[in-house]
Amino acid sequence: VASFDLMNHHFINIKSDMSGEKTGLKPGFYDQLYPGKTEILARREKSIQTSTSVAENYFSGTTTWYLRKNHIFYSFGNKGALLNLLKDRKKELRQYINTNQIEFRDNPEEAMVKIVSFYDHLTN
Repeated sequence: VASFDLMNHHFINIKSDMSGEKTGLKPGFYDQLYPGKTEILARREKSIQTSTSVAENYFSGTTTWYLRKNHIFYSFGNKGALLNLLKDRKKELRQYINTNQIEFRDNPEEAMVKIVSFYDHLTN
């Protein structure tokens, strides 16, 4: 399966060697948050954790975000790291974020999509 859609999310299958390019990503399905020239992917993983004080299991989830720029994937974890990856237009992006009152903390994935979409618009 190359890709599928589930609950308004588009997932793509990343293989260890995509079209001859080294991705540096673990093989598996990634949530494609933004499919533009500069792409954003999210890797969501869940693991079962066991509490030692109480005989109880619970799920622990992590999300890792990736930016694909010039056919290279970069991992990032916050707005500052994303802006550093887009440093060639950092000043314009900061103005865009301030003017449009984009809050990374409130909804990081929506903020990422807006920022990277504007970046693609600037570099087109």
